[in-house]
Amino acid sequence: MLLGRLTVLLVASLVLTVVPVSPGMALEPAPPEVRATEQEVVPAADDPVGGVTATEAPAPVVEAEHPFNMIGFTLPDGVEDVMVRTAVTGEPWSEWTRLEVDVEGLDGPDPDSEEARQATKNVTAPLWAGEADRFQVRVDGAAPGEVTATIVDATGLSEPITKRIARHLLPRQAPAQASVGRPGIVTREEWGADESWVKRSPRIASTVDHVVVHHTATGNDYSREDGPALVRAIYKWHTQANGWNDIGYNMLVDRYGVVYEGRAGGVDRAVVGAHAAGFNTGSFGISVIGNFEEADIPSAAYGSLAQSIGWKMRLHGMNLSPSRTFTKNNEVVNTISGHRDVGYTACPGRYLYQRLDALRVQVATAGMPGTGGTPVVGDWDGDGVDTPGIYAEGTFYLRNSNTAGYPEFVVPFGKQGDRPIVGDWNGNGVTGIGVVRGGTWMLRDTVTPGPPNREFVFGRVLSGDRPIVGDWNKDGTDGIGIVRSGGEWHLRHRLTAGYADLIFVYGRVAGGDFPMTGDWSGNGRTTVGIVRGPDWMLKNGNAAGDADRVIRFGRDGDVPVVGDWNGDGRQAIGVVRGRTWYLNDGITDGYAETTFSF
Repeated sequence: MLLGRLTVLLVASLVLTVVPVSPGMALEPAPPEVRATEQEVVPAADDPVGGVTATEAPAPVVEAEHPFNMIGFTLPDGVEDVMVRTAVTGEPWSEWTRLEVDVEGLDGPDPDSEEARQATKNVTAPLWAGEADRFQVRVDGAAPGEVTATIVDATGLSEPITKRIARHLLPRQAPAQASVGRPGIVTREEWGADESWVKRSPRIASTVDHVVVHHTATGNDYSREDGPALVRAIYKWHTQANGWNDIGYNMLVDRYGVVYEGRAGGVDRAVVGAHAAGFNTGSFGISVIGNFEEADIPSAAYGSLAQSIGWKMRLHGMNLSPSRTFTKNNEVVNTISGHRDVGYTACPGRYLYQRLDALRVQVATAGMPGTGGTPVVGDWDGDGVDTPGIYAEGTFYLRNSNTAGYPEFVVPFGKQGDRPIVGDWNGNGVTGIGVVRGGTWMLRDTVTPGPPNREFVFGRVLSGDRPIVGDWNKDGTDGIGIVRSGGEWHLRHRLTAGYADLIFVYGRVAGGDFPMTGDWSGNGRTTVGIVRGPDWMLKNGNAAGDADRVIRFGRDGDVPVVGDWNGDGRQAIGVVRGRTWYLNDGITDGYAETTFSF
């Protein structure tokens, strides 16, 4: 097909070559020069020759004025099929690659934004060429007219050899290191972002409430050292060819698992990107560098993708459960979605897309211990049945049934070192969450992320003391309490600061007794008990004295738990041993009726 006048815009851009794979490696200084050139080429023949169709006819070879790393095209309306291949003079041609075309503007700013009004339409995804100085392009369905190729030199291929040698001799800077829970992120400064390319200050949303996973569709044939140059080239492409304010993604991950800061504004803030039109505000857009319509995502990239999403979701207090959804633009999709879930596109490629279910589970359970953590029990969904949970590293992992499986609620609340506490704080039949930090109680009425609904001081919760919860006065809401290490119980009816309403001594925590509370008599009032090895010593009142009931269930080292396991309105007992829960439907000696792992 006749391409008409093909204009080639040659752009040399600066990029910092980073190899952030070990503490001993450092960042190489960036090339110092940007060049831009336009070049006219001879168009291809329009008519089939000898029965050969237009797309099969030889495409003209376009000689670039200097080497390039990345290439893509801006097209006339109606063009959706573009193929390109590249080469270095004297070397074999690459394979033909079909480029994704963003016909509807889905890979971009929200439609009502100033950024969208200034964006360029009908732009392909760019292709990473590695190193090339010529290309051929085939366009199916293009009307005669101008087709623009944007070519980016992101590694300083165009520099004189003397300058390249001098640049390599300059001092290098060590990359940023990861911290607990946070991936190591190569900052914009470290990968060499030229901040003069940013057109306006970033928009910041009130929070992040969903994640959109992308691929860059730039190809998979790149080296570890190419990663930062690829990010710089994508940045140049987004700001020049697409006309956006900045790079569109909030974060990028290369195939080697290296994580890069994307759009400016701060990785810890709710920066509005330009990656999924109509779904940018309130989203975290993360893109894996590669084309996963053609190949599976490498394990290193997958691991960093999961870690980055989990860190960002916890940072903004999101529910990490694999089944969580959000609603936007009258669409209900998973909190962690692929780009194709929110737009008409193949992104993030079929191989990465089919991994999203496993990714959601990995994000949700990344901080959930195989063993350990603190077991908690509650009626998280208000259906009358108490079910299991684990609190670990500042996150509640809660399940809605007494069966093996993944948590339905994964809720960051509190921080490492806090003591979890759960109860019905407002009498609505739904168990809320909470933590105790020193003497401060922070309680939330629901199993959702957010600030405490109540915060007050009660007791000191010294080392060895245990916070407890129960409906001590039978008013339908849980009160609070502390059991001192010497066996002194301090119970308060109200969820406020103040003095204890009841004080008595029973058992001895310092001697190994485990304080427990439950409705042992079935009268609706929570009373106290202790568990000593396999022996449960339970009282029907909240006062000193001998146990009213002694039963044997479990063994030394088990963690005792109490709940209404079958919805019959009566509390029963159980123990947690490692990851296995053993539940008894009553308060009796005997074997567990229900056993599962969680």
